[in-house]
Amino acid sequence: MSRTPLLVFNPPGTTHRDRFHEGQGSFLAISGGYEQGEGPAVRVLDPYAIWTAHAVAAQFDRSAPSPLAFDGRAHQLVATMQPLSSDEARNASKPPSWLKRVFEMTFTADDPELSVADLAAEAGVHPVHLARVFRRYLHCTPGEHLRGRRLERAAAMLGDGTASLAEVAYATGFVDQAHLSHAFRDAFRATPSRWRREVARIQDGGASASQSG
Repeated sequence: MSRTPLLVFNPPGTTHRDRFHEGQGSFLAISGGYEQGEGPAVRVLDPYAIWTAHAVAAQFDRSAPSPLAFDGRAHQLVATMQPLSSDEARNASKPPSWLKRVFEMTFTADDPELSVADLAAEAGVHPVHLARVFRRYLHCTPGEHLRGRRLERAAAMLGDGTASLAEVAYATGFVDQAHLSHAFRDAFRATPSRWRREVARIQDGGASASQSG
């Protein structure tokens, strides 16, 4: 019995059953990763893995959870439980050749629905391995990186001042205007509307200064 949140890793093939004292409690199970033989369940004590698990669970507490953020965090959590192979350990001192290609793809691709699976396919690696490499060299999950690029594109579109908030949300891969607004406030500490007004104010100020000069 645990009186605190607990992170447990059950290797694929493990038979297990979750039980709670007096029937009070809740759990979140994530399935996936590389196939391995059966083994015992182990309590995970790695701080990064625990933090990632909390971030995954927090997605369900949001009014507009992000599938992309959940997907990226879930792959990252699985990656923390996968040991490096001997080949990966030997090559760990430098990033793989595909990382630059995938990184550039997130800036140049026009598809607002670009996903972690798409990045893994471009790299020719398993999504879990992609997550591990992103964590090591970019210090974020692939989902976080894609989310950041989407927000940057949204900020640029808002600065142009022509598209509606709903159109910006659709064009940058967010579920709806509310989803964009929530993510935008988290990232930039401002609503999309306020961001647009501030950009317009700065641009107007620059134009007035040029005319005066």
